[in-house]
Amino acid sequence: MRVALGLLVALLALSCSLGPASAETEAQINRNALTAGITAMEKLPSGGFTAVEGEGFPGMAFISDNGRYVLRGDLYDTWTGKRVNNLADLRDNASRVQLSKLGVTPAELGAFRYGTGSKEVTIFVDPKCPYCHGILQQMPALAGKYTFQVIVVPVLGQESERLTRMVSCATDPAAALAALMAGPIRDSLPQNENCNLLPIQKRLVTAQLVGVKGVPFMIAPDGRTKGGLPQDLDSWLEGRI
Repeated sequence: MRVALGLLVALLALSCSLGPASAETEAQINRNALTAGITAMEKLPSGGFTAVEGEGFPGMAFISDNGRYVLRGDLYDTWTGKRVNNLADLRDNASRVQLSKLGVTPAELGAFRYGTGSKEVTIFVDPKCPYCHGILQQMPALAGKYTFQVIVVPVLGQESERLTRMVSCATDPAAALAALMAGPIRDSLPQNENCNLLPIQKRLVTAQLVGVKGVPFMIAPDGRTKGGLPQDLDSWLEGRI
C-alpha cells in the first residue's frame, strides 16, 4: 500500500504545473513531459522502481517507489545479456529464468537428477509439501522426454529443515529421491557423516534470486516459471497451457 501510494503521489505531483512555462525548472519540464499521457507501467522484478511508457516521451522512464526519483536511460538484463527496449520485453524477461545465466549449475546445488530427456526442467520442492509430491509423481511418465533437476529447499519450518538435511546427506541419493517422490518421508535414511551443507545454503540463495515465493516452483526448458501444481505438467512444460 505504501509503494502504491508513493507512486500515485508522484504521478499526481508530476502532472501539476507549478508556474508559467518560462519559470519552470528543467526538472519541472521533465516531470510534466513524463506524465503527459502515461499509457502503461510495470514494476521492475528487482523492486525499487516502476517502469512507465507514455506518449510524451520516447522509450521508458523509471519512477522510484517513493516517487522522489525519475531515471531515464537504457535498461539491460544482465541475466540474459539483452537490452530491455519496452514494457513487453520487461514482462517477458521477468517471466523467464535460466540458472546458467546466474552462473549456477544444478550439480553445485545438490539437485537430484531424474530422467533422460533432452529438455531440462528445474523444480524447487519441500519434503513436506503435498503439491510437490503431486508434481514429482508425474515425472516417471515424462522421464524419456525431460531431465528433471529436483532442488530441495526447506521453506515449511523446522521439520522441513530436518528432512532437507536428511535427503541431502543420504549415502544413497537414488533412495533419497525415491523416498521424496513416494510422498511424506516417514523412514530415516542412512547418512553421510561428513555431509557438506553448503549446497543447501546455495539453494536458498538461488531460490531467492529467481523469485521462489512458494513451492512447488518450476522452470520450464524455455525459461518460463510457475509456482503451484499445474493440472497437466507436460502441457505446461510445452507451453500449451
